[in-house]
Amino acid sequence: MIPRFKPYLGWGEFKEIFRHQSDSVRCFEEQFARTFEARHALAFPYGRSALWAFFRAFDLKRTEVILPAYTCVVVAHAIVLSGNIPRFVDVGPLDFNMDLEQVEQAINERTGAVIATHLFGYPLDVDRLNQIVRQAEVKYGKKIWIIQDCAHGFGTRWKGRPVCNEGNLALFGLNISKIITSIFGGMLTTQDRKTAQRLRQWREDHFLLSDGWRSIRRRAYLLVVYPAFQEKIYAVVNWLEEKTALLNYFTKAYHLDSTIHFPPDHLQQMSSVEAQVGMEQLKKFPEIVQRRRELARLYHAHLSDSQGIDLLPLAEGAIWSHFPVRVRKREEILRRLHQNGIQLGQLVDYSIPELPGYRPYAADASFPNAARCSRETINLPIHASLQPGQCQAIAWRFQAAVAKEVSIPIKTLLLVGNDKIGRRLIGRLGSYSDRIVLLDVSSGWKRVFRLLRKKRISLTLLCKMAWAEFRREDHRIPNLERVRNSQEFLQKIKNTGAKRVYLFRAGLIIPGGILTSGAEILNVHCASLPSYGGLGSIQRALEDEVWEQEATLHRVEASIDHGEVLRTVGYRLDPRWSYGQNEDWAYDAGIQLLLDELKAN
Repeated sequence: MIPRFKPYLGWGEFKEIFRHQSDSVRCFEEQFARTFEARHALAFPYGRSALWAFFRAFDLKRTEVILPAYTCVVVAHAIVLSGNIPRFVDVGPLDFNMDLEQVEQAINERTGAVIATHLFGYPLDVDRLNQIVRQAEVKYGKKIWIIQDCAHGFGTRWKGRPVCNEGNLALFGLNISKIITSIFGGMLTTQDRKTAQRLRQWREDHFLLSDGWRSIRRRAYLLVVYPAFQEKIYAVVNWLEEKTALLNYFTKAYHLDSTIHFPPDHLQQMSSVEAQVGMEQLKKFPEIVQRRRELARLYHAHLSDSQGIDLLPLAEGAIWSHFPVRVRKREEILRRLHQNGIQLGQLVDYSIPELPGYRPYAADASFPNAARCSRETINLPIHASLQPGQCQAIAWRFQAAVAKEVSIPIKTLLLVGNDKIGRRLIGRLGSYSDRIVLLDVSSGWKRVFRLLRKKRISLTLLCKMAWAEFRREDHRIPNLERVRNSQEFLQKIKNTGAKRVYLFRAGLIIPGGILTSGAEILNVHCASLPSYGGLGSIQRALEDEVWEQEATLHRVEASIDHGEVLRTVGYRLDPRWSYGQNEDWAYDAGIQLLLDELKAN
């Protein structure tokens, strides 16, 4: 299963589990500040602890703090637990950041701070925000702090400038779901020396030194994370998370209950191992950002023209901590992708003013855009470990899940091999009819074994094909009509008067008799023709190192792999992945090709 997020960890972080560096927290702060072009950085146990500490250190009490209604609720927790009052504003209709016109209306003489969240790494207009706040300071004759919430915005830029350095200070979260991680932890940055000195002194006076048990727990947690996010193991981890309470301590968000509170260790300073892991992650930051931006461009290329999917524009400076999309019928789409081995995220599935603990702070105000985002937003996997081929497959499967049911035109038959790939196609059609016919899979395998005896394919390839099929996730489908051989299917063509026949995973049984049936025979082949026709095409392409491939829909003429090509969908093989994974990408391209063809007709 492809997880919704995955920390980008390697050998460097693993070694830090077994090391101790006494000054690692100070070194991490210095390196963090340099990486994000800040003058000062201060480490905290959590990002929320940093925000809470700021309010307490500067004696901000009973003041209103403006924040978006659609953001992580721990921001509001820090405001309330520090003795202040959250003042919510709605997010804009076109992105997930707060509506600056509403910010301008919300500022008053009681306002002490404005928290600007760059949600999902997408930049807010910091120039306009600065202008609004400066005008309000003149109007009300008081200081109003601007706090950049960069928990998702590591390196996010506005007009080429790091947003973390706009305003007075910035906050970062560093748990394993973030762009970079220190296992847990948070960071506060500022350009002002006096602000940094006051916060550092307050931290030393009020936070506890990290004890040995915290360090042991963090090391053990990281040790478990390595295998837990491996795709072959993650399906089991996900099942344990959803079906049992065994992993609640590790996986359930502490803040998502009805109580406004912090974790018990929120006053315990960052441990040395967290800082050591954080420094290793900073080395990878440029690579992580580059990969996320490449994946965002790929998703955008595949999904931007899809009906029923709302995307953010590809803004310059966006960092893409997540790839958010808005859809209708979110739960159904989450379920269908999960069945296809892909876990999607719904990180912020609430509007804070609608949560029980925050309804009194919202009074009678409404936040329609935040409410809509909370109902319709899905995050596609975009972690740095994700390969372009996986990204492409996710986009195709997501499109199919969002699209309306695909119908089979009249006088048309679809013959599908009754194996796991064939059943995957039928599941993605979303509709079932007597125009879909299943081919008994034993017919295809009999032909394969005949080819093996004639040495047309190798035993090694046969074993690879069988192993890949064994490992694939299966899909339940209703009872559909089945045929065992070409004669039975030829009779089906005659009985229905079909004028067009599509073949998917069914080409091995087609003899010349069907070509003279009077119906147009169209075959989906999942590799480039004519070079890679026939059985074992993906293996041959991998051996030839021809990575750029295309699934083809062609009119069958003299033989199953020859004829006029009518439609293609390109994809890319990747030698770093197994034969089975590359084969799956090829089949996903073929499925998408056939779905596009059926929609067009």
